[in-house]
Amino acid sequence: MTLTQAIAKKTKVQALAADPGPRNDRKAARQLQDLIARSMALQTKVRRLDATIHAPATERAPIGNPLVPQLNRLKAAFEQ
Repeated sequence: MTLTQAIAKKTKVQALAADPGPRNDRKAARQLQDLIARSMALQTKVRRLDATIHAPATERAPIGNPLVPQLNRLKAAFEQ
């Protein structure tokens, strides 16, 4: 998938910030609580990755390899 295709798909889907709501630890099973926590952590990571990938380019690609800016943005996203 090209960056242009990814941007086009991104405009079709809007990931809204999820609010897990009030947590009643007595009612929810421990496994469900763990699943909710993992889901929220994953959502945070996806949002950070999305923001990094779609950030405006701040560097010019060196002559010879036009993929360097994209690779640098991916690297930055996964290092955070």
